[in-house]
Amino acid sequence: MSHFAVLVIGEDVEGKLEPYCELDLPEAALREDPRAVFNVEVEDTPEAISEYLMDARNFWVKGLEEAQDALSHAEERATEYLAQKFRKLNSFDDAMAVVTEEQKQRIEKCTNYIAEADAALSDPSLVPAYILEYDGYIYVPGEGYGYYRNPNAMWDWWVVGGRWSGLLLMKEGCEGSLGAPSWCNEDETPEGVDSAYVECIDWDRMDAIERDAASRMWDAAKESLAEEAFKRLYGAFSDKEDYLRKEGVFSTYAVIDEDGEWCSPGKMGWWGMSSDTIAEHAEFSSSFRERFIKDLPAGTRITVVDCHI
Repeated sequence: MSHFAVLVIGEDVEGKLEPYCELDLPEAALREDPRAVFNVEVEDTPEAISEYLMDARNFWVKGLEEAQDALSHAEERATEYLAQKFRKLNSFDDAMAVVTEEQKQRIEKCTNYIAEADAALSDPSLVPAYILEYDGYIYVPGEGYGYYRNPNAMWDWWVVGGRWSGLLLMKEGCEGSLGAPSWCNEDETPEGVDSAYVECIDWDRMDAIERDAASRMWDAAKESLAEEAFKRLYGAFSDKEDYLRKEGVFSTYAVIDEDGEWCSPGKMGWWGMSSDTIAEHAEFSSSFRERFIKDLPAGTRITVVDCHI
């Protein structure tokens, strides 16, 4: 799971974010939501359904064989379990009991799924329930079995500010507004704001802060990392000045522009891992102000949102 900052341009923050919702909705709502597209995993043909059921049956047959083999070698596994301190087993008999119960449960589960697959192969009316239980796929007549999703999904929840509470610094005499802080910064008093008009934001000062932070990061990496490790992180830049020009500027991970288009250097995944390359991120950052901010008219609202996926 990941948090990342998104700069939303315009007044209707919620409306601009809505097209990019991951859609954690009940099935009935998903079927009616215009953002949702049905993704077919098993086509609605006898051949495709039979192939799916046979693949599922073979999977559980293999699992059954593995469980039976594990049970026949329970002593070996019990010895391994006893050596694993996190299991907190007091004796070999305790370990044997755990191994035996685990494999018996696994055998029962595999046996039941094999029987259910056989039944579904014989009786088509049982297929929808089996596929729903086995993979969670729902049935759409004429299309097949699959799931609804928003192909443009970028977040599952969001809040104005959040982990980036106070990111926008104001010019002297200007004011903005704060959203809600995150649990990790709720005791802090931010210097900046989360939402303000574009002409009120001190973009030069924010760039200077980012440049200083990037400079210190480069120096620390140069001093502490081995040459090969440093090259992996900074090899895309010709020198420190090139790095500061491209990365030592204010930017957020993504922007929703005035037309409602989501713009980002890549796609954010779990644990803060994005699909963008170092060069792609540098290009996005270095062009951020020219591309998104420079030509905005006075009175355009800028809001920083903490998005989660």
